[in-house]
Amino acid sequence: MTDMMNDIMTDTITHYALTLSILFSCVCILAGALTFIRLRAEKRQEKRKIKMLCGKVEAILNDSAKNSAAPAFSDSLDHAAMVTKFQQPRLELQTGKLGEVPEKYKFFANLAARGMSTDEISEVLGISLAEAGQLATLAFISSKGNCFE
Repeated sequence: MTDMMNDIMTDTITHYALTLSILFSCVCILAGALTFIRLRAEKRQEKRKIKMLCGKVEAILNDSAKNSAAPAFSDSLDHAAMVTKFQQPRLELQTGKLGEVPEKYKFFANLAARGMSTDEISEVLGISLAEAGQLATLAFISSKGNCFE
């Protein structure tokens, strides 16, 4: 009788162990599937954000783009001239000459007026989020006129 009880206990313990291992396997598979689904959703969201930013940048560039097609060398030359213009105010300030506001700051107001967020503008202009936030505050203050009256 004792052997029979031991066999029943062993079978019961084996059954519970098998059930627990199957249950654990199912939980692991479910967790893996949920992680995979979440990662795919994040990747889709990032792709949508990139497409939206590219569309906004393209729309802004098309507003100020030349109507005629230019050769590739001319494009490189224009790009180099634009980069030099961005660097010129900083160089002038280092030499002690007071100059105008850098163009990227002028572009900021134009991009903000088109409805772009400070995050998007910082990506487009290549400036930090803190700098973009400060520029947004300054643009808001300057739009109010003289705030010390």
